[in-house]
Amino acid sequence: HKKAFSLLDRQGSGVVDGFMFLAGLCVVCSGPLKERMDLLYGIFDVNRDGALTWDALVLLVKSVERGLTSMTQFEPIARIDDLAVAMGKRAFHSARRRQRDEALTEGEWF
Repeated sequence: HKKAFSLLDRQGSGVVDGFMFLAGLCVVCSGPLKERMDLLYGIFDVNRDGALTWDALVLLVKSVERGLTSMTQFEPIARIDDLAVAMGKRAFHSARRRQRDEALTEGEWF
């Protein structure tokens, strides 16, 4: 377990971000994609109102990237902030959301 922890704690800070760990795990674990996406949605729907806010969606994208780079030891995406915003815009546009203060329902998420 120390080896697994050190793999996730790439900065050697003694701390592993819970969102990063869970998001990465949801992506790499086996099982139907729909179930894994539902799990991700549930993790990041922090106020449990059945909707993902703009901030939660951006945090989700960043957490998945950080979790995957920690678990796989690939190089982090240099411009993850830009990528997260672009993915958020695309998701909101696809759901026909015009404002960032609106949220994505679970049906619109995946």
